[in-house]
Amino acid sequence: MKSARIIQVVLVIALIIYLVFLDRDNPGSSITLPLTDRFLPPLPPAWILALVIVASWLVGWLPGRLTLWRKGREVRQLRRKIQELEQHVPSYDQDRQGAKPVIPDRNPLSTQIPPLPDNDRT
Repeated sequence: MKSARIIQVVLVIALIIYLVFLDRDNPGSSITLPLTDRFLPPLPPAWILALVIVASWLVGWLPGRLTLWRKGREVRQLRRKIQELEQHVPSYDQDRQGAKPVIPDRNPLSTQIPPLPDNDRT
Protein backbone atom coordinates (compact mmCIF):
# COMPACT_ATOMS: atom_id res chain seq x y z
CA MET A 1 0.00 0.00 0.00
CA LYS A 2 1.32 3.44 -0.83
CA SER A 3 2.23 5.71 2.04
CA ALA A 4 -0.21 8.39 0.87
CA ARG A 5 -3.05 5.85 0.95
CA ILE A 6 -2.10 4.78 4.49
CA ILE A 7 -2.12 8.42 5.62
CA GLN A 8 -5.55 8.91 4.04
CA VAL A 9 -6.95 5.85 5.82
CA VAL A 10 -5.56 7.04 9.17
CA LEU A 11 -7.04 10.52 8.65
CA VAL A 12 -10.45 9.11 7.72
CA ILE A 13 -10.46 6.92 10.85
CA ALA A 14 -9.47 9.92 12.99
CA LEU A 15 -12.23 11.99 11.39
CA ILE A 16 -14.84 9.30 12.06
CA ILE A 17 -13.75 9.11 15.70
CA TYR A 18 -13.95 12.90 15.95
CA LEU A 19 -17.46 12.93 14.48
CA VAL A 20 -18.58 10.23 16.92
CA PHE A 21 -17.22 12.24 19.87
CA LEU A 22 -18.83 15.43 18.54
CA ASP A 23 -22.19 13.73 18.20
CA ARG A 24 -21.90 12.12 21.64
CA ASP A 25 -20.91 15.35 23.40
CA ASN A 26 -23.71 17.42 21.83
CA PRO A 27 -26.79 15.19 22.13
CA GLY A 28 -29.45 17.90 22.05
CA SER A 29 -27.88 20.44 19.71
CA SER A 30 -29.10 20.75 16.17
CA ILE A 31 -28.11 23.07 13.37
CA THR A 32 -30.40 24.40 10.68
CA LEU A 33 -28.62 25.02 7.42
CA PRO A 34 -29.48 28.21 5.54
CA LEU A 35 -31.60 27.77 2.39
CA THR A 36 -32.39 24.16 3.37
CA ASP A 37 -34.78 24.74 6.26
CA ARG A 38 -37.77 24.03 4.00
CA PHE A 39 -36.75 20.47 3.03
CA LEU A 40 -34.19 19.42 5.70
CA PRO A 41 -34.92 19.20 9.41
CA PRO A 42 -32.35 20.50 11.91
CA LEU A 43 -29.36 18.14 11.92
CA PRO A 44 -26.69 17.29 14.48
CA PRO A 45 -23.32 18.98 13.85
CA ALA A 46 -21.57 15.66 13.19
CA TRP A 47 -23.96 14.88 10.34
CA ILE A 48 -23.42 18.30 8.80
CA LEU A 49 -19.65 17.88 8.99
CA ALA A 50 -19.90 14.43 7.45
CA LEU A 51 -22.10 15.81 4.65
CA VAL A 52 -19.64 18.64 3.95
CA ILE A 53 -16.68 16.23 3.92
CA VAL A 54 -18.37 13.82 1.52
CA ALA A 55 -19.48 16.68 -0.76
CA SER A 56 -15.96 18.20 -0.83
CA TRP A 57 -14.42 14.78 -1.53
CA LEU A 58 -16.81 14.30 -4.47
CA VAL A 59 -15.95 17.75 -5.82
CA GLY A 60 -12.27 16.80 -5.79
CA TRP A 61 -12.67 13.21 -7.02
CA LEU A 62 -15.27 13.45 -9.79
CA PRO A 63 -13.46 15.75 -12.29
CA GLY A 64 -10.32 13.59 -12.23
CA ARG A 65 -12.31 10.37 -12.55
CA LEU A 66 -14.35 11.73 -15.46
CA THR A 67 -11.13 12.71 -17.24
CA LEU A 68 -9.71 9.22 -16.69
CA TRP A 69 -12.88 7.59 -18.04
CA ARG A 70 -12.79 9.84 -21.11
CA LYS A 71 -9.09 9.11 -21.74
CA GLY A 72 -9.67 5.36 -21.29
CA ARG A 73 -12.48 5.41 -23.83
CA GLU A 74 -10.27 7.34 -26.26
CA VAL A 75 -7.41 4.84 -25.80
CA ARG A 76 -9.76 1.91 -26.50
CA GLN A 77 -11.02 3.59 -29.69
CA LEU A 78 -7.47 4.30 -30.87
CA ARG A 79 -6.39 0.70 -30.20
CA ARG A 80 -9.33 -0.60 -32.25
CA LYS A 81 -8.42 1.77 -35.06
CA ILE A 82 -4.78 0.62 -34.97
CA GLN A 83 -5.87 -3.03 -35.15
CA GLU A 84 -8.07 -2.26 -38.15
CA LEU A 85 -5.26 -0.43 -39.92
CA GLU A 86 -2.68 -3.13 -39.14
CA GLN A 87 -4.80 -5.69 -41.00
CA HIS A 88 -4.35 -3.73 -44.22
CA VAL A 89 -0.55 -3.41 -43.95
CA PRO A 90 1.23 -5.95 -46.16
CA SER A 91 3.93 -8.18 -44.79
CA TYR A 92 7.36 -7.20 -46.07
CA ASP A 93 9.08 -10.46 -45.17
CA GLN A 94 7.83 -12.28 -48.27
CA ASP A 95 7.15 -11.34 -51.85
CA ARG A 96 3.66 -11.07 -53.34
CA GLN A 97 3.37 -14.78 -54.12
CA GLY A 98 4.75 -15.80 -50.71
CA ALA A 99 7.37 -18.06 -52.32
CA LYS A 100 10.60 -16.49 -51.18
CA PRO A 101 11.63 -13.72 -48.83
CA VAL A 102 12.24 -10.28 -50.24
CA ILE A 103 15.52 -10.05 -48.37
CA PRO A 104 17.69 -12.98 -49.51
CA ASP A 105 19.58 -13.28 -46.23
CA ARG A 106 16.38 -14.30 -44.53
CA ASN A 107 15.93 -17.33 -46.70
CA PRO A 108 17.23 -20.32 -44.72
CA LEU A 109 17.67 -22.39 -47.89
CA SER A 110 19.87 -19.89 -49.72
CA THR A 111 23.51 -20.65 -50.23
CA GLN A 112 25.97 -18.94 -48.03
CA ILE A 113 28.04 -16.21 -49.59
CA PRO A 114 31.72 -16.99 -49.13
CA PRO A 115 33.71 -14.41 -47.18
CA LEU A 116 35.90 -12.04 -49.09
CA PRO A 117 39.61 -12.89 -49.14
CA ASP A 118 41.90 -10.82 -46.97
CA ASN A 119 44.07 -8.41 -48.88
CA ASP A 120 47.24 -8.34 -46.86
CA ARG A 121 49.59 -5.73 -48.23
CA THR A 122 52.77 -6.62 -46.45
